[in-house]
Amino acid sequence: MAAPYWVTNQPEWAFPTSIGSMPDPRNIRRQVAEVAPDGWPGALHGLRHWHATVSLMESGLGTATVSKALGHSSARITEDTYGHLLEEASTVIASTISTALR
Repeated sequence: MAAPYWVTNQPEWAFPTSIGSMPDPRNIRRQVAEVAPDGWPGALHGLRHWHATVSLMESGLGTATVSKALGHSSARITEDTYGHLLEEASTVIASTISTALR
């Protein structure tokens, strides 16, 4: 039914409107917020960072795997962007081991 109104001169949007045009970002945020996980920072790009954080911190995936999933051209970019998370994880691991050995 929308075919006569479909916007064909636009890029392929990740979240198009019902006629293929660019949606209002507020509508996207509202829709994502309805299904977003706990801890989601509220911005769409923040959701990407949340995903990387969960991948790096909670699932135990390696940096190279997370880098590929995020579409980074190298693991170095991922390390530069999210390296502080790895440092925080190392601190938690060291503290846990220290407590266990007491």
